[in-house]
Amino acid sequence: MSNSQKRTTRHAGLPVRDHNSWRIRWIDTDGKRRSRNYPSYKKALENLTRLKGEVQAVRDGTLPKPGPVPTFSEFVKEYYLPNRNAPKRSPRDDVSILCNHLTPLFGAMPLNRIGTRDAIAKEEKQ
Repeated sequence: MSNSQKRTTRHAGLPVRDHNSWRIRWIDTDGKRRSRNYPSYKKALENLTRLKGEVQAVRDGTLPKPGPVPTFSEFVKEYYLPNRNAPKRSPRDDVSILCNHLTPLFGAMPLNRIGTRDAIAKEEKQ
């Protein structure tokens, strides 16, 4: 077995040190690799165990698969505007930025599909 093979299997299923935090990695219910960082090993291991259990329960059929992700415009109308932090800025500013700038760009996209690259690419098109 080469060093690269040992490296990939050495910490399989356990949190690994990542600078000043602990990184966990798992495969979600859609088969996509996910990762998160936690400040302590204990917290990372607890969350990794919980997440792997949830994924296995969905695969076994004991838990339902998570529902569809809302689009950007649905999120803005149903959650953000009714629950926004009022002292942050005036309501007109929020509505103006969202309705005139962000919703035309991202309105039909599911929230989990919007990333930094999308924002940069759409900004460059304008």
